[in-house]
Amino acid sequence: MTKRIVSMILAILLIASFAFALADTYYVKTNSGINLNYRSEPKVDPSNVLGSFKYGTELKNVIPMTNGWSQVTLSDGRIVYVFTRYLSKTNPGEYVNPDKDTSTEEDAAAALAAMNAQFKSAKKVKTPYTIMVNPGRVTGWVYLRWAPSTSAQQIATLPYGKELTVLAELTNWYQVQDKTTGAIGFISRKYTSVK
Repeated sequence: MTKRIVSMILAILLIASFAFALADTYYVKTNSGINLNYRSEPKVDPSNVLGSFKYGTELKNVIPMTNGWSQVTLSDGRIVYVFTRYLSKTNPGEYVNPDKDTSTEEDAAAALAAMNAQFKSAKKVKTPYTIMVNPGRVTGWVYLRWAPSTSAQQIATLPYGKELTVLAELTNWYQVQDKTTGAIGFISRKYTSVK
């Protein structure tokens, strides 16, 4: 019996040391510079948010998992979970807001012309149909925007599989309505699939 207990303890120590060897250092790098929530379990649920890390925070003892999440051991020994896509092996430095207006009048005019071209291509659909948000990853999302342009303000963040009703078709965008909230906006066609 004693040999069995010793063997189990050695196995546990071996597994723990292997997991520790896999742990690495990462930095928080969110797309919009916002804080990254850490959770008590690897799933999105408002009730499991324990806190957040600031953009650029160095995280030690990070173990990426195969389900789009990473396990992080905090300094107090607690194990928490974050989305792997918001981690970077290199320090991102200070966040620079890409929406900050640093464009020239020519850039603004070109962006407006491109948006107007999208609006001109709009064709109202005779029979609205359903599409699904398809960002390419199950853990991904796509922005619903107030106008057909990546520089247009975001109305909502839409998760993978979200169903939307198409109201109009544009060259590169759809005008859609969220079936749940009723919000109307534009989504890039490349991040959708017809249901």
